Amino acid sequence: MKNYNYIAQQYCFKNEIKIYNTPVSKKSVRIEVDYKGQIIKSDVIYSIKESEKKIWELYEHFYNKQKQDE
Repeated sequence: MKNYNYIAQQYCFKNEIKIYNTPVSKKSVRIEVDYKGQIIKSDVIYSIKESEKKIWELYEHFYNKQKQDE
């Protein structure tokens, strides 16, 4: 995890974007994106380790999308 990850995460928090995992079983989760109360659930089931990486990628995705829109 790099400082860039935290910058992207901070941007998302300030813009009411929360990304987290929800359990499916003891070893698998789904990722949910909560944007101002609207929750979008992933169709993909991840291992816990995979979900951690994917969550950081999603924070970066939303941050980079905002930068492109400027």
